[in-house]
Amino acid sequence: MTEKCGGRRRAIRRIAPVVVAMATVGGVTVGLGEPAAAVGNPRGSACGYYTDVSMFQSNNILRGCGQGKMPTDAYSKRVVLPAGGSASQISYYDGNGARAQYLLGYLFSGPWTDPNASVPPMSGVISVNTKGVSTVISEANVASVGPQQFTASNVYAKCTLQADGTSIAYTTTITNGVVVTSTDVDGETLTSETVPANPSPGYHVAGSLSSTPSGNETFDIYFNERVNNGDGTYTLSAVHMVLHGPDAVGHMYIGQVMCGM
Repeated sequence: MTEKCGGRRRAIRRIAPVVVAMATVGGVTVGLGEPAAAVGNPRGSACGYYTDVSMFQSNNILRGCGQGKMPTDAYSKRVVLPAGGSASQISYYDGNGARAQYLLGYLFSGPWTDPNASVPPMSGVISVNTKGVSTVISEANVASVGPQQFTASNVYAKCTLQADGTSIAYTTTITNGVVVTSTDVDGETLTSETVPANPSPGYHVAGSLSSTPSGNETFDIYFNERVNNGDGTYTLSAVHMVLHGPDAVGHMYIGQVMCGM
């Protein structure tokens, strides 16, 4: 997280949130395809990112998927299969990316490239899609992720579920992923960990920060997190960051998809 002005900008921007509203240059599109009889109850969705976080004991604020369209630079669309499914792809594309602000800082955006910038850049392109009648396929792709403790040049998630409702397949790809696991009081990196390109299910990285107002902020990040929802649906989160506080408490998700029958 990053403060907009003053000497504390560097320290405050290091508050790592997570996990998940943006300038909309694309929209939801439903292509025309041949009608097909539904098999089972096809369900699918995809989300680029959303964050659900409380800062300094304030009420939780949602940014990204499910937030609505304001503020526009934080907006992100979750695409969802209609009843009966869709043989054609339902998609959302945002070429300008997103940047989610909380109080004085940004929990999701692009990585810092200019040390003198007052705000971080937008993330890279965010694109999501889902389709399915006899087979459900959902995908989310997010480029250039930052500025928090986790940065990556690309995050990708995909789930595929066959008509039998049990043959579920997952794909998570993290490109150039790095987690800063500790900092000094000035926000400079003390330790970091490189994230595997194809992390194992539930791959876990923990960290603590000394550069936050409390001086003792902790977090956990789970990669390739897979959840059987128990209702015939399965959720894959490429990145799930849990903020334990005391300054920032909540969750951030990057690249979350769902498949169900």
